[in-house]
Amino acid sequence: MDYAAVQRAFALMEQYADHPMDLADASLIVAAETLKTSEEMLTRESLRAFLLEQLRLLDAERQARCAKFGVTSLAEMDDLLQKGAVTEEDILEDFQHVDYLTTRVERVKQLLTENSV
Repeated sequence: MDYAAVQRAFALMEQYADHPMDLADASLIVAAETLKTSEEMLTRESLRAFLLEQLRLLDAERQARCAKFGVTSLAEMDDLLQKGAVTEEDILEDFQHVDYLTTRVERVKQLLTENSV
C-alpha cells in the first residue's frame, strides 16, 4: 500500500472506532475502493487465488514424491509395495506424505467448489 492508502486505512479505523476494525480490515476496504469492486468480491477472489496457489504447491510436492518411485499416485505407490518392487522401509515416509498431500489436495478442491460462485 502506498502512503495515501495507509492514511485512508487509518482514517477508516478512526472513523469506525466504535466497531472492531484492524489494519487488515481497513486495508481490505481501501483495496476494494482502489479496484472499484466490493469487499465481498475482493475477499472471494483473494480466497480463490490463495486456494489455487495452495493446490498448485500441494500437487507439485505430491507429484515430486511420486516421481521418486516412477509413479503418479498413491495407488501406484501401493502397487509397488504390494508387488515387492520396493520395501516398506524405502517407501514408508514418502507413502505417508503422499497420502497426507492427497487428502489435502482433495480438501482444497472441495473448498474451491464450495466457494465458487
